Amino acid sequence: MEQTYWLKRKRSSLAKARTATNSGARLIHFDLAGRYSVKAAHAAPLREEADNDQ
Repeated sequence: MEQTYWLKRKRSSLAKARTATNSGARLIHFDLAGRYSVKAAHAAPLREEADNDQ
């Protein structure tokens, strides 16, 4: 999957963590955001960056 997908998921999880009503939910969303960040780092580059390399 592309980096943009994982970065979007990360931002979504961080937003959910900020609005979570209890600490358990907050921790889960922060954990997911961290996992999505790692996946984004290892994913295919953004299309714009790939186009500029050519």
